[in-house]
Amino acid sequence: MKGEQTRQRILDSATELFWARNYHGVSVADVAEVASVNKATLYQYFQSKDVLVQSVVSSSREWTVEHIFDSAFADSKDPMIRLRCIYKRVHVFHQCIFESHNEVRGCPFVNIAMELAVDNELVRMQVVKTFEQFSEYYRTIVRDYRGKRIAKTKVDRLVRALLGNMNGAMVASRYERRPDAILDALPIAELLVKS
Repeated sequence: MKGEQTRQRILDSATELFWARNYHGVSVADVAEVASVNKATLYQYFQSKDVLVQSVVSSSREWTVEHIFDSAFADSKDPMIRLRCIYKRVHVFHQCIFESHNEVRGCPFVNIAMELAVDNELVRMQVVKTFEQFSEYYRTIVRDYRGKRIAKTKVDRLVRALLGNMNGAMVASRYERRPDAILDALPIAELLVKS
């Protein structure tokens, strides 16, 4: 029990630091200090910084699925309401960070992919897996709204466009320092589903 709590504290600390700064801007010593453990203890749970960042991506994906996508789908069976709920939940989360830390961090998955995708194939594959999982929710929204007869190639294009729209909104929210950029992208997502 205590070991699992220590592991989770290290993981939570790394998640916060990697997202607030970036992978290269955070050392193992930084993570250990924030987690209130020594480096030897950290290495007992995560053999390297690379293993730690892979665990951060995986854990963040699980959190996002549970708190954003699954929650949005639990709110309604209507596909457009589900789409709106996804955008609103993402916005609320980023608005809270902005209000408490005075910063907009963007998408943790896009951020880490932009930093490491060329150098670290395992991290790149974790991010690919993440976006593939998110895509299935958008695929369900498109199919439920448009009907089962829509061609698979069109569904695939719409899903990629929906994923890109959200990722673009997250990037815009970061460089504009404005969480509302996420909500600004919602009407485009709605048009994509309806197109």
